[in-house]
Amino acid sequence: AEGEVDAFSLIASLERAMLENDGTAIAKRLGELELAEKQILKRLADTGNLVRELQTAEMKLEDQTFEHEKRLSEIRDVDLAKTSLEVNTAEVNNRLALDTGSRLIQPTLADFLR
Repeated sequence: AEGEVDAFSLIASLERAMLENDGTAIAKRLGELELAEKQILKRLADTGNLVRELQTAEMKLEDQTFEHEKRLSEIRDVDLAKTSLEVNTAEVNNRLALDTGSRLIQPTLADFLR
């Protein structure tokens, strides 16, 4: 990007300047080296922020996974015998209520002739 320093090229040119014993070039490269350091530190900070965001998202997903697995376990662990007994009891009670109701309302031939 514009205004960024290529750290590897900078180090190579600094090496050449040192081998050539070029004090002016070395001084110029040292200033650029400070810019490269700031640029690297900024990218490290950006990377650290991204890692922290990913870790937070991962923790949230782990919590959600745990809650879903817990709920699924609760659903799977329903006592089938107890639930079946409750359903059968409700059916028997319903039949008894219907039978009782039909007997109470059942008209007889004598009732009809009156």
